[in-house]
Amino acid sequence: MADRIEWLRDDNECDFAIRYLEKWVNNAERRCIDKASNQLRRTTASRRKAETWIHALKESGYDKILTRLQGNVRQHRLPKTGKARRFNLTEEACKALDHLVHTHGKSPSETISSLLTNAPEALAEARQKWMAEHKDQIERWTYDHLALKERLKRTEHEMDELHKQLRLHIRALMMWKASMDSDTPPFDGEPEQLDDQVEKELKSIQQKVKKQARVLSSIPD
Repeated sequence: MADRIEWLRDDNECDFAIRYLEKWVNNAERRCIDKASNQLRRTTASRRKAETWIHALKESGYDKILTRLQGNVRQHRLPKTGKARRFNLTEEACKALDHLVHTHGKSPSETISSLLTNAPEALAEARQKWMAEHKDQIERWTYDHLALKERLKRTEHEMDELHKQLRLHIRALMMWKASMDSDTPPFDGEPEQLDDQVEKELKSIQQKVKKQARVLSSIPD
């Protein structure tokens, strides 16, 4: 039985070694591991398969691929903490950071870490302080906002009433125009046709009012 490969610590690393070799071996190295695989069963454990391939490559003198494999196994083993990130600060931020570094006697990275760690609490405290200092103003804003919403609601209601009244007047005018020949003009036309005429006239009046409002708003004071 071949010697145990001590630098493969567990089955996870053995699986990684198999995947690495399957992906990165050249043609000659692949023929070597394929020949070694003929001695194995399909159900062979991943450790035995990885060790068989490694021993075969070593005996055939393919040391470079094994060196790369061992380095990649070590890298795969390391906790993925990630590389230190770099970022640029504005000139004002750099000056503020320098001041904090000299004040507290910490390195720039330690100072930034401390700031970021304490940022949520500091922001919450700053928000509470700002709201306490501007309590009266916030209450006025809230009151003004609610008052404005109420005025808008009343205005919309008044506009609806005006539209209803205007529609009634237009309807009466259309009925009168349709029966001009009698002293007390009765209307004997189609109600649906009258309603269409009323809506057309109402839309025409609304468009004229909007156009006139735009003209007046464009005139300087």
